[in-house]
Amino acid sequence: MIIQFTGLSGSGKSTLANKLNTLFQKLGFRVEVIDGDDYRELISKGLGFSKEDRITNIKRLGFIASLLSSNGVITITGSNCSL
Repeated sequence: MIIQFTGLSGSGKSTLANKLNTLFQKLGFRVEVIDGDDYRELISKGLGFSKEDRITNIKRLGFIASLLSSNGVITITGSNCSL
């Protein structure tokens, strides 16, 4: 399962992701939260905010999330990405 939150800065994406993370872990699931800001700094460093760069960023995030998910890890992401 992949859950992606999108929205403006300060809209509560990380708060919701962390609450879901806690809930799923209590239920015994393996969970990974990918914070959009950390992700952009580490994996997509150098990308700007043009439409093309945002699409590339989303594709990279989707690829990593799908790898985790295919290995049984619930993946929760949050980003300020809008197309």
